[in-house]
Amino acid sequence: MIRQSSRMQRLEEKRNVKRAVWFTLGTLVLVAGLATLGFNLLARLFVFWGSIRSPSGTTSEKTDYIPPSPPQIVVPFESTNSAIFYIKGIAEPGATVYLSQNDSEVKSLKVPDEGIFEFEEITLTEGANLFTSVAVDDAGNRSQVSGKVAVNFSTKVPTLEISSPNDRQTYTGKEVKVTVKGKTDPGNHVVVNDRVVIVGSDGSFSLQLGLSSGENPLIVVATNSAGNQTKKELIVTFNPS
Repeated sequence: MIRQSSRMQRLEEKRNVKRAVWFTLGTLVLVAGLATLGFNLLARLFVFWGSIRSPSGTTSEKTDYIPPSPPQIVVPFESTNSAIFYIKGIAEPGATVYLSQNDSEVKSLKVPDEGIFEFEEITLTEGANLFTSVAVDDAGNRSQVSGKVAVNFSTKVPTLEISSPNDRQTYTGKEVKVTVKGKTDPGNHVVVNDRVVIVGSDGSFSLQLGLSSGENPLIVVATNSAGNQTKKELIVTFNPS
């Protein structure tokens, strides 16, 4: 029993000696590292060493609490007669942008590295369409809602009435001019024989044109903000005396 106890004591003494040697060497390495690398770099090495030693199944604690800026959305037209539309914009690269149309979410996409995104093939509803968007980054931070952008979709054609002259009306004299008068919806664009006509606040318009001998075609076109057109054609005749 005495011999066995003595052998165990010797083994324990050897282990203690090894621990002391390793502790001394570790202290020397730490001191040398502080002297040559500096504390910050050495701390990073310890953090890195700790990260690779941590269990692979653990999740990292959230450190990003800053929300992205609201997206900036841009529309090519404020009014259109096409039911299919597209919207471009700018947002934080890597964030997900959610697009809402009339307060209902319709599309989402991941913003590319350049920060420019585009929503394609958006179906418009008749009348006003209000669009807003928000951005959510990878950490789950949500931006404020972007400013509203309105797009009017309309298939309604403009009204157009020609009060003067009458179709097939004949003019005679040495020098004759005809005054084209009519009315359309306020805000519409009117051209007569490709000449732009000023439209009044009530939708009325008037333009004087010179006549050539013989038949003179008159083409009047009214266009609304959505691009829908109404066209009327008439002919007046000039017989010089």
